[in-house]
Amino acid sequence: MNQTLLRSEKLHFIIGISVTVFILALPVLLKWMGLIIFPYNNVQSVYLKISYPWVILGLLALYVAKIEKYPFLCWTEQSYPLSFYLKAVFIIMFLSFICALIIGLSAKLIGFNNKSDVTNRLIHILQKDKLLVVFVPLTAGITEELICRGYLLTRLEMLFNKPAVSIAVSAIIFGLLHISYGTIVQILLPLCLGLIYATHYYKYRNIKVIIVCHFLWDFIGLYIGAR
Repeated sequence: MNQTLLRSEKLHFIIGISVTVFILALPVLLKWMGLIIFPYNNVQSVYLKISYPWVILGLLALYVAKIEKYPFLCWTEQSYPLSFYLKAVFIIMFLSFICALIIGLSAKLIGFNNKSDVTNRLIHILQKDKLLVVFVPLTAGITEELICRGYLLTRLEMLFNKPAVSIAVSAIIFGLLHISYGTIVQILLPLCLGLIYATHYYKYRNIKVIIVCHFLWDFIGLYIGAR
């Protein structure tokens, strides 16, 4: 994206990126300080947790409209035939499963713990409220893609004007935001998925595909776990 930015525009992007990442990471930071705001100990706490990114998305959209004065999705959404969407979803899901297999096996061989207490508690709660099996991945698919790819990736690209750097930084942020799950796999896998999603979005300028893939990925995992 070769666009000359004014100093004020760069400052707005830097502030938007920094504050967004800080607010997304705030529950983790508070947890390290001993204050757990999303304990995953009952159904209500999970509903509260999935409402949090929607609030962030709403505030971010307000910031974009009132301060940045740019379209939220800076990259014009491209349309494709149905065959493209089907093929794209298949390829992305296949690559995601390959990444999960490699990372999971590697972690097991090295001796890293693949079990997440947070995930186990979440699965236990989902077994009590099956609607969450849909609501949790739906929230993640929509809000995380709009925030991490639709907003962060595009602003990073306008700041750096280096696709590889922008894709890598956005994926690293995405991976680190999963640190609260407590295992190295829960960081490395989202990082790899972030690389796949960001690369696809950069190349094809279609966020609907990665929203669907993100939803499917989380839904399959939670559905299998909560059966």
